[in-house]
Amino acid sequence: MIRPPTTRKKIRVGVLDIEDQDLIAKAQEIIGEKIEPVQFNDYEIRKALSLIYNIEVDSNAGPNLQLSSSSEIDFSKDRSPNLILQDILSISLQRRATDIHLENYNEDVDMRLRIDGVLHQITTSLH
Repeated sequence: MIRPPTTRKKIRVGVLDIEDQDLIAKAQEIIGEKIEPVQFNDYEIRKALSLIYNIEVDSNAGPNLQLSSSSEIDFSKDRSPNLILQDILSISLQRRATDIHLENYNEDVDMRLRIDGVLHQITTSLH
């Protein structure tokens, strides 16, 4: 009897960032198999860890938001999204905004803050 060659399926691994190639390469090295990264959120990962290791994982643990007194938002391409978010929230709180609007267009992103019921355009370098 001739058996077809075995085709291995990729091992599915839940991660926060499916684009993190360093993490994926390291996981493949540790596991010794190709993996298929699957997008998980923070809650799902914490829940899985608590079930696997039979421990209680603190849902409040993790990175804290650090608001600053900066008056500008640094949209540099090399900045991490969480730092840009911290800038956006800091500016929004300083200006007493009730809403934050991010509008995506073909080659541009507009940001507006609602202050006293009026939307105000915020200059961004996002595109």
